[in-house]
Amino acid sequence: MKKLIIVVIITCAALLRSCLGLINRPAQTETETHTETFYTPERAVDVPLYGDYRYAYETLDESQKPLYDKIRDGALTFKQYVEIDDALDASYVYQAVFFDHPELFFITEKPKILEGRLYYRYVFTSDRIEQAFADLDQAFNKFVIENITDGMSEFEKFFTVYTYIVNITKYADEEYDLYEKGAFTYEVYRKMSAAGPLCDGRSICTGYARATQYLCQRLGIKCFTVNGYGNEGDHYFNIVNLGGDWYYSDTTWGDPVGSDRSIDYLTYYYFCTTTEETLRTREVRSVIPMPECTATKYNYYVYFDLYAENLEEADAKLLREYQKGLRDLSVKVPYGSAGESIYEALKAGSLYSFADDNGVGIDSYRIAYGKDTQIIIIRF
Repeated sequence: MKKLIIVVIITCAALLRSCLGLINRPAQTETETHTETFYTPERAVDVPLYGDYRYAYETLDESQKPLYDKIRDGALTFKQYVEIDDALDASYVYQAVFFDHPELFFITEKPKILEGRLYYRYVFTSDRIEQAFADLDQAFNKFVIENITDGMSEFEKFFTVYTYIVNITKYADEEYDLYEKGAFTYEVYRKMSAAGPLCDGRSICTGYARATQYLCQRLGIKCFTVNGYGNEGDHYFNIVNLGGDWYYSDTTWGDPVGSDRSIDYLTYYYFCTTTEETLRTREVRSVIPMPECTATKYNYYVYFDLYAENLEEADAKLLREYQKGLRDLSVKVPYGSAGESIYEALKAGSLYSFADDNGVGIDSYRIAYGKDTQIIIIRF
């Protein structure tokens, strides 16, 4: 038997987070400045709304739905404000409207509420709103022509959306730094919208999530943007309904940049995960109640047969992928001690021995393990 040479990636926290796709953004600091320009759109703009289903709307009481319509219609007609009866209720319903509609990128996430009125804060001029919608429509048509075919399943469409957004988008470092300082310029807001990934190819996490939701809505897939917290900062991701079940999915963390922002590749560690898996690495801070996501059918690793219950399965599935010619492999294992034991055995050389027993020569590999994601990565 050939001498086994294994280079083990030391599983320190910083390295694993870069390796396994947890975005190492700079920690939040005290705001150095806060500058935000608001506009009064000089003329009405036709705002297209896509899809009939709205997740947050469906969670509202019947008594709240007329207020939802009122707040949404006020934004669509560019009113300065709408009259309200209860500030807390209006604030809640505004959040439902905002996160249901990636098309409302031209207003802020939070309104100003004062003396019985909810004031809109518009962050785009009429010309810029029209330009953004024209850009988005062109980007969507390009996406469909190049990627969507007749007969694709709901899962195949969403898988394509996720992959497409990650592949065309670079993380917008400059706009993120301004965002952290509270300097909300036009370019920051553009990168926070669906136009960031789809039209500009640069975005921060809000834009990744909104672009995911935007494409899903236009394809008839139920999707919602979740606001939360992760890796020491505000974070936005999605829930998506596939086959009648809800899953969490995160296109930003599917496009890791690493602590030095030098990494750029596609991962599926956060594709269609359960609530329990998601909450290991992120907090959900949405005021809108989230569904309990328990299904695993469309998790990337389950769907593509890359989930291993034990060492024998892990060895066999990794070897199968290796024999396809792949040299950057990953497998998902059970959470906790069972998964850790599989990792330790692979690190000790079980895959090499397994390959040797099957007549496959492997000289060396590197290995890393993310306990929270349950993902073991092996690179040859």
